Amino acid sequence: MNRIMYRATEDISLEQLAEKYNTTINAISKLNNINGTIKKGMRVLVDIEKGDYYVVQPFDTIHTIAKKHSLNEEKIKEVNGIENVFIGQKIFLPES
Repeated sequence: MNRIMYRATEDISLEQLAEKYNTTINAISKLNNINGTIKKGMRVLVDIEKGDYYVVQPFDTIHTIAKKHSLNEEKIKEVNGIENVFIGQKIFLPES
């Protein structure tokens, strides 16, 4: 995992920043103790983790997703800050 300092050149949402650097909203929020929009000029630490996003399908659970992708359930919960998933939700699956 690499850590960078991001300096906002325009207002950007945590979701946009997380997608840009392939990480999660939860990870950025915890690291910087922020919520909401990152304002122009703000500096934000970002831990870049290798992995990919996954859109939850009908009948998916964290258990079935973890099993299908050979990942640890607790790691999926931790990086996404979730306990459960819902259809259509976009979650981050870190490389194992």
